[in-house]
Amino acid sequence: MALLWLPGQIEGNFLADVEKFRDENPISSFAGYIQLQARYRNLHEAAICYFEGRLHTLRDRQLENRDRQLRILVNQVIDHILRHESMSRNDLKEWCQVLTKTMQNHRGYITVPVAILYAFHTLRLKNYEDEELTREIEQITKRMMKFLRKEKCAIPIWVRELLHANWGLDYDFRIWGMEELLFSEPRLKDLAMAMHNNDNDYIVRNLDDIFNNIFSPPPPKNLSAQTRVASIAALFHLLRGNYRMQATRLMESLSSDHQHFFLFDHELQLVNKVLLDHHMEHSSIVQM
Repeated sequence: MALLWLPGQIEGNFLADVEKFRDENPISSFAGYIQLQARYRNLHEAAICYFEGRLHTLRDRQLENRDRQLRILVNQVIDHILRHESMSRNDLKEWCQVLTKTMQNHRGYITVPVAILYAFHTLRLKNYEDEELTREIEQITKRMMKFLRKEKCAIPIWVRELLHANWGLDYDFRIWGMEELLFSEPRLKDLAMAMHNNDNDYIVRNLDDIFNNIFSPPPPKNLSAQTRVASIAALFHLLRGNYRMQATRLMESLSSDHQHFFLFDHELQLVNKVLLDHHMEHSSIVQM
């Protein structure tokens, strides 16, 4: 799973913390919230117990750096689930139930449910050929996304692209300062470097292959939903450079060629919005 790119902040070692938790008395660790001895559980059950216990502890509003600790904990679990190459189907479904409950209980912290929603989309990519499982996950994501769109809150980067994709890319994606973000993504870093250096040969030669790999079904099992959004942002910038015709043709194919490409609803909305804005901008320049 080396190519799997997850941009959320991850600190510590989740499994090491779970092992430590399993060897200790959870009653003293979490003030009696969990009555069962985690040391008698398997690692999967202990991980869920540990996660739910930590969430319970983080309900204390007086806790220092509470919001940051919550984000890091959720990112740790997401990283654990998505990088696990041999997790059983039943264990995965149980984690989906736990994370769905986590989204419902933390709607006020928009970055938490959105991080989980991106993880669920990534799970749909990873399990693309398991129609029953992906359909269940899709139902959860659509229901939660519909609910979260009604929340009145700030719309930071990544949130807009998922929940309000018809608005287009966030400002942070539309400025080329986001190149540092692309440099950290294994599938996009060479493209980002070529864009930075204006390496025409590399871009012309490799652009189609890069996007075929990212969006053609079945998708790679080590591909994140965030990578796909970041790649659309890269195309946004290519539309404004010397590669406008190739980028436009590629985006039009992503938008219309549903036999060759697979896009989630929010990705298709993003592509169509970027294309629409580009065509309007280009036509206004021509008229001038």
